[in-house]
Amino acid sequence: MKQWDRAIEDFNQALKLNPKYSLALRNRALSKEGKADWEGAVADYDLATKLDPNDTEAWNGACWDRSVVGKPARALVDCNAGLLIDPAHGEMLDSRGFAYLNLKLYDAAIADYSQALKLMPKKSASLYGRGLARRANGDKEGGDADVEAALKINPDIPKSFAEWGYKQ
Repeated sequence: MKQWDRAIEDFNQALKLNPKYSLALRNRALSKEGKADWEGAVADYDLATKLDPNDTEAWNGACWDRSVVGKPARALVDCNAGLLIDPAHGEMLDSRGFAYLNLKLYDAAIADYSQALKLMPKKSASLYGRGLARRANGDKEGGDADVEAALKINPDIPKSFAEWGYKQ
């Protein structure tokens, strides 16, 4: 329902009752993301990974949000930790691809996005990110094809990348 403040209040109550409830931390982080409070979300994901080091969703959230706030090198640490637990975690491969894209490590971004697309073939963010990386790497034809495919799935994906802080 996108009532982020109410959701955060509810998760705060749940955490008062059980401070070790990592799922409540993860869900509170998602609510903070809804408000574009990326730093607050990172803090919650960090707490969740301390409580449950095998929580791949929390590792992925920390990776993604750190990339969004301009800390892609630190984001790689989170994604790599999560991928040690689940090497075939498509969302985490997408997140790490975004971190590599922000670091201008285009070959690595292309590799991660390609792997993510094997697991999630219709993931517009992976297609768009790979397209941007391909273009930056000199593969205009491949990049244009990926961007066009991403736009067919989600015409707003360029706006999302801009909101996520991506600058070419």
